[in-house]
Amino acid sequence: MAGVKSEGFKKLAPIVTVGFDITLLIVAGALIHFRGIDNIDNIKVLNIGMDIVGMMVGILILLCCYIDIRRGVSDYRHFRYMVQTFFIGIFTDVAAWTLDGDPKYRIFSLLVNTIFYLATPLAIVFFWLYCKRLMGIKHPVIMEYDLFIILGCMIEMALCILNMPGGFFFSIDENGTYVRGYLYPFFMGYIILAEVAVFILIFVWRKKLTGTRSLCF
Repeated sequence: MAGVKSEGFKKLAPIVTVGFDITLLIVAGALIHFRGIDNIDNIKVLNIGMDIVGMMVGILILLCCYIDIRRGVSDYRHFRYMVQTFFIGIFTDVAAWTLDGDPKYRIFSLLVNTIFYLATPLAIVFFWLYCKRLMGIKHPVIMEYDLFIILGCMIEMALCILNMPGGFFFSIDENGTYVRGYLYPFFMGYIILAEVAVFILIFVWRKKLTGTRSLCF
């Protein structure tokens, strides 16, 4: 019985996930329409446009992942988790750019920016886990990298929650405008170091990849 339920969940998961993402894409479009494109600065419109394209690409990538799963290709779930996390982050970025500068939505802007900040380190962790599994690495040194990336992510996410009342990473001022805080470089420091760690992993163990995978990296 448990096996039947598990199989049913696996079949339902792609529909739920892609349906959820399409709904977020529609909500993003509704937010832009609600705010009025003429009421948004040109530079913000440019960023929003790139985010919308990113959301559409994310849906396409997830669809390809689920098609591969149906065809029996190895399911690298961490890659899907990474894409989904990035997708949610991009959606909140659209909402943040759309509502920025409107004091009526100050609390909502604080919430969506916080989700964006939470999504960034989490997506990097999933990318790290994906690369590690893809290359089949079980080297003792990797345990040290694991500690830095995963523990660092947990610390970053906890600080992101504390930032809501503290405002040390970012804040939303009385005009509803996003303002970077004095500890923003600390937040970005972890992101940059974690990305460097992933690139070192790829560079050092790239030879473990074969065929088209080696071309991708």
